[in-house]
Amino acid sequence: MKLSEAVRDTVIRKFVTMDEAMLVLETDCSEALRQFHNGNRIYRGISRIDPIGFMGDSRVHVRRAANTLNYHTLLVDNDPAWEKFPKRSTSFICTGNKNTALDYAGTSAGGLYLVFPFDGTKIAAAGAGDFWYSFNKEISANKFNRLIKHLLQNARLDVSDESWETFYKNLTKLDEIAERGSITELMPGAGELKWMFEPYVKEMDNLGVLEVLRNFFKPRDHRIIKLSEIPADEEIWFSGKAAFISLENSSQIEKI
Repeated sequence: MKLSEAVRDTVIRKFVTMDEAMLVLETDCSEALRQFHNGNRIYRGISRIDPIGFMGDSRVHVRRAANTLNYHTLLVDNDPAWEKFPKRSTSFICTGNKNTALDYAGTSAGGLYLVFPFDGTKIAAAGAGDFWYSFNKEISANKFNRLIKHLLQNARLDVSDESWETFYKNLTKLDEIAERGSITELMPGAGELKWMFEPYVKEMDNLGVLEVLRNFFKPRDHRIIKLSEIPADEEIWFSGKAAFISLENSSQIEKI
């Protein structure tokens, strides 16, 4: 979730004064402000800071998954099973846990922000503290991404994770290999990928690569929530505009 650069690219307005920030909260983020007073708070840690806060729009910047390959984001953004959810590639990634957000603020003093989505924004919860582990507690999305890259490389296919069109085209080529029952031949002879994913790869020979990926990355405890239902220990995400206010100014918000 450490996406400081991506968040910075979404900034459409920096707040010069707290009066300016509070006017936005009262005008455009009234429900999030009301829930803030009820104790339902959203946090974001950002190593690069602004002393008061800023307004951001996640849709102006297409984000990539942090510190991993991007295959799972491409799949989740384009699978019909995720149609009702905000697209991960154009969302702010946040949490209901202040300590979790603090971890992502790094050593940057004042890098912890309260987040106020604009009214009417659809909010999603991951069902886990990190989206990576929301599908399988033992196998992270990152490790599954490594498997996908390994299969593509061994099949001498494009390993690009930039676009769904390219990725989907190469998955269909892997499915052609699966129809011949030979995906298992693309697996490593030993190591973590072999023992961890051997059952999945055998299943790919039967069902096809895309179908196995869709089954693994299907919605589980993921859900759409209200601002009154912010979980304290889960990753949350949403697409659209939001006001980010430095936690150092929370006492002033409490007076509104």
